Amino acid sequence: MTAFLTALLAILSFIFSLEDESDDRRADKLTDDVVIPVEDETPLDEEEEFSDDDFGFKDEPEDDEEDDFISSLTEDMEEDDEEEELSEEEQLERFIEDMQPEINPNTIISRKRQLTDEEKQLFTYFVAVPGMKEQLVDVLCDVQKGAADKTSQTGNVIVMGGRETGKTRLISSLIPAICRELNIEASKVAYIFGVINENLNGKNIAEIASKLAGGFLVIENANQLSQETADELDEVMNGNTKSMIVILEDEKIGMRKLIARYPKLAKKFTSMINIPVFTNDELVNFAKVYTMENGFRIDQMGMLALYNLIGINQKEDQPMCIGTVKTMLDNAMAKAQGGLFKRSKKRVDRDGFTVLLEKDFS
Repeated sequence: MTAFLTALLAILSFIFSLEDESDDRRADKLTDDVVIPVEDETPLDEEEEFSDDDFGFKDEPEDDEEDDFISSLTEDMEEDDEEEELSEEEQLERFIEDMQPEINPNTIISRKRQLTDEEKQLFTYFVAVPGMKEQLVDVLCDVQKGAADKTSQTGNVIVMGGRETGKTRLISSLIPAICRELNIEASKVAYIFGVINENLNGKNIAEIASKLAGGFLVIENANQLSQETADELDEVMNGNTKSMIVILEDEKIGMRKLIARYPKLAKKFTSMINIPVFTNDELVNFAKVYTMENGFRIDQMGMLALYNLIGINQKEDQPMCIGTVKTMLDNAMAKAQGGLFKRSKKRVDRDGFTVLLEKDFS
């Protein structure tokens, strides 16, 4: 029995010894997995030098803005030194020049390319004529640009049309429209016929221009200008006239002759108004405006009578014009003011206008 127990103990001790060896092997294996191999370190040579490239650094470019700033400061300092050398009077002059720079005529802001309500009232019945609004706007824009120059080399106007088409009336409306455009409260105006040397009694163009400086010189029947007068006018317009505006007026044929005869002078007239032949409707529209300006109003039957009268007198070789219609209206208004109905209430409407009837046009 004792021998059996001794043998059993020997077997158990052998088994336990095998288990201890396996545990030691596992521990050694885990240790091998965790350990990180370390590279051999080589000692640095004290005399070895390293560049910035070895560490990934690059030379930064020079700062251009900083250089510009420094150079600007240097220039300012130099300017300050120059200003110190200037006298007080010279410094004051320079200051005034900086505060009041020269005005460039090309920077003038152009007006809107349409007539205002006030301008439409000035030009009355001309506004309803096809093409007239565009011509009027072109003239006002051109005059505005020419105002920057103190001479009369630009911004002058040609007005032409058939006989008795309202050229003078149009000019009388154009002048106040230009004054409003240029913010001029009032201006000098002179109406002169083309034969200037006969109408002026020995006076010359230069004297007229000096008196009309900044105003308007209207030359009617401009085709009658002589060579000497045209040359003198051209020379005067080159001088300082304070932007005096010259307006030439004549019929189409006469104006074409003038332009062909004096091309040098004609170049100074940079805008033109060509009044067309009026239609029957445009003539009746003129009649409405003209009679109301004189305190009259045409009733419906009177309007039909006027249409008929214009149609009868309308001819191809001699079309009806404003002058002829104006004569008809003057006769009708004179007739309405006479006779038994002179003070009749039937002749006056509720707005206070004297009414023109059909019989006034017969």
